[in-house]
Amino acid sequence: MMKKCKNDVTKNTCDFVNNENLFLVSIFIFSFIIRLVAIFYLKHYLNPLVWENGGIADNILAGKGFSIGFLGPEGPTSWQAPFYPYLLAFFYAFMGKGYLTYLCIEILQSLIMSLIPVFLYKSAKIIFNPEVAILTAIVSSLFPLTIWYATRIHHTAFTFFFISLAFYLFLKSFEAENKKYFILVGFVVGLGVLIEPVIIMLFLAFSVWAGIQRGFLYSIKKNTIPLLIIILIISPWTFRNYRIHGKLIFIKSSFGKEFWMGNNPHATGTSFAEGGNDEITNVYPPVIYDELKKYPELTRNKLLQNEALQWIRNNPLDFISLILKKVLYFWWYPPDNLVRHSGEGEAIKYALIKKLYWGGMLILFLYGIIQGVKNKNKYVMLMLLICIFHSMVYILTHVGQMRFRGVIEPIILIYVMYGALCLWVWCKSKIMEPILLYKNESSNIS
Repeated sequence: MMKKCKNDVTKNTCDFVNNENLFLVSIFIFSFIIRLVAIFYLKHYLNPLVWENGGIADNILAGKGFSIGFLGPEGPTSWQAPFYPYLLAFFYAFMGKGYLTYLCIEILQSLIMSLIPVFLYKSAKIIFNPEVAILTAIVSSLFPLTIWYATRIHHTAFTFFFISLAFYLFLKSFEAENKKYFILVGFVVGLGVLIEPVIIMLFLAFSVWAGIQRGFLYSIKKNTIPLLIIILIISPWTFRNYRIHGKLIFIKSSFGKEFWMGNNPHATGTSFAEGGNDEITNVYPPVIYDELKKYPELTRNKLLQNEALQWIRNNPLDFISLILKKVLYFWWYPPDNLVRHSGEGEAIKYALIKKLYWGGMLILFLYGIIQGVKNKNKYVMLMLLICIFHSMVYILTHVGQMRFRGVIEPIILIYVMYGALCLWVWCKSKIMEPILLYKNESSNIS
C-alpha cells in the first residue's frame, strides 16, 4: 500500500521512497525470473555434481555423522564448513535425492541470489548516489556468475549472498552509528563463515579500513560486539572440532592440502596439472602421500603443509614466480590448459564469454577506482583492502576457479558502474557536446 503524504513538503520524499521500494521489488522479481529461466535451460538439477558436500550429507543421513574419507580412511571430518552439507542432508531426508530435490535447492538459491541486487543498490547509494545504485541493481540482476551459481549444487550461491549482505551491513554500521547494525554484522559474518570461512577476510578488511578512517581505538571499540557475536555463533562448531581433532581450528581443516597444491615442485598456480584433466594431487602426489593414510585428518594436513613449506624454503625464487603467476591468474584467467577440462568443462566452454565480461568489468573498475581517488571517495580504500585481503588467501594456496574471485565481483560491480557513468560523462562533454555544438554552428552559418 502506498503511504499517504500529509503535506507538499513531504510529498516528494514519500514518492521517492515508494518508487524506490517498487523499483527494488521489481528488480528482485526480474532477477528471480532470470534465474528460474537459467535453471530450466541449463538443467543442472539432473544428476548434478555434489562434490564433498554431497558425500558428507550422505554420511550424515547414514548415521555416520559429519564424516568423509579424503586422503585417508573415512571418519569425522572438518574438511568442509558445516552449513551446506547439513542443508543437503535436510533436503535428502525429506525429499530423497531425485531431481525434484535438486530443483528445489536451486530455486532456493535463486531466491537468495535475487536479493543481491537489492543489497548492492543500497550499498551503492551509500558509497555514491542513486544513479550508480540504479545501474548497479539493473546490471547485477543480469550478472552471469550469480545466474550460473544459482543453478549449481554448491555452497557458492550462499557465499555470494552473505558477502553482499555483509558488505551492505558494514557500510550501514559505519554510516548510521547504530548498535543494531553492528549486531547484524556479527550475526551475518558469523553465519557466513559457517558457509565459507574466507568471508572473515571482509570483516578484517573493514576493521582495518574503519581504523584508518576514524582511528584504531574506534575500530576496536565498534567491532568488539560483532566479533563476540561471531565467536558465539561459531563456538559450537569449534567445540565439535576440538572434541573430534583435539585441536582448535577455524571452521575447516583443509588449508594444509590447499597450500600444498599451490606450492610444490609441480605446482601450476591452479589446482590442476597441465592439461586440466586431473587435480595436481592425483597426477603428482605428495612425497608423503602413501604415509598420509596412517594419520588423522589434522596431521595429514599438517604434513602436507610442512612439505610445502620445505619446498618454499628450498626454492624461494620458484615460490616468488608462482606467487606472481597466481596474482595474474586470480585477477585475470589462467591459460586454458591449467583449468578443468573434465566433467562439463565449463571453464573451456565459456572461456570467451568469461574473458569478455570480466575484461570490460576490469577496465571500468580500474577507471572507477581512479575517479574515486580523484573525487576523494572514502570507500575506495575499503574496496582495495577487500580485494587484497580476499585474494591473499588464494594467492597463497592456488587459484584458477572462477568462483574464488567471483564471490566479490558483485561488490566490485559498484565501482564498475561508477566508472561507466564517469566515462559516459567524459564522452558526453568531450565528444558528443562538441559534435552537437559544431552541427548547430554549421546550421546557423548556412
